[in-house]
Amino acid sequence: MAVRRPGFASAAGRRATPVTNPGLAFVALDVETANSDPGSICQIGLAVYEHGRLVDEWCTLVDPEAHFDLRNIAIHGIDEYKVTTAPTFRQCAPALGQFLAGCVVVHHTAFDRHALRRACLAAEVSLPECHWLDSAWVARRAWPQFARRGYALGNVSRYLNYEYRAHDALEDAKAAGNLVLAACRATGMDVSGWLERVDRSGARRGAARWPRSQSGERPSRRGRTIRPDPRNR
Repeated sequence: MAVRRPGFASAAGRRATPVTNPGLAFVALDVETANSDPGSICQIGLAVYEHGRLVDEWCTLVDPEAHFDLRNIAIHGIDEYKVTTAPTFRQCAPALGQFLAGCVVVHHTAFDRHALRRACLAAEVSLPECHWLDSAWVARRAWPQFARRGYALGNVSRYLNYEYRAHDALEDAKAAGNLVLAACRATGMDVSGWLERVDRSGARRGAARWPRSQSGERPSRRGRTIRPDPRNR
C-alpha cells in the first residue's frame, strides 16, 4: 500500500522543478530489496523538495515477485507476508514516472539507481528520463573528513545531527535529501552546481581509469559486475 504524508498533493499534482532550473528542487529516492538481486525491489521511498523544503513524500511496499533472503529481512524487516497485497513494480512504474521524469533525482551511492534500472528492465518498462545526483559523492566533496571514507548515509547524518530510521526507504530518502541541502548550505552551491561538479569529477575519474586509445575509444569493461559496498549505504 502506498502512503503519503497527510495534506500533501497527489503524485500528478506535485513534482520537483525540471532540471532546466533546479535551484534547490529535487526528488530524493531510496529502495529496499528482497534479496541480493538489485532488481528485487520490495519498498520505494520518494521525498520531493522545492526551494529547499520538503513538499511531498511517497512510499510504497512492492511485491518483488521474487524470494526474500533472511539477510535482507533482518535489515529492513520486510518479508513476503508484508507484500501480499502490495503492487508489483510494473504497477508502481506510472507513479514513479510522474515523480521522477525530467527532475534531479538524489540517491545515496549507486545502488538505488542500479536497482531501479534492473527493476525497469525486468518489468519491461522504461526508466524515467532524469538527472541523477549521488549524495555520497556530494558528501565526499562538501566535507573533507568524508573524502575517502565514512560517507555512509548514517554516519554523515550523525555528523549533521539528523536522526532517522535507517533501512526504511522513505526515511533513507529524506536523510539523503537532508544531506544534499546541508551541503548546499555549507558550500553556497545549489543543486545545479552540485550536478556539474559531480559530473565533472566523474568524467575525470573515467578518463584516468580508462585512458583513450589512439582511436579515441575506451577499453571494454565486459564481464564486470557492479557490487555496491553496503557499508556506504
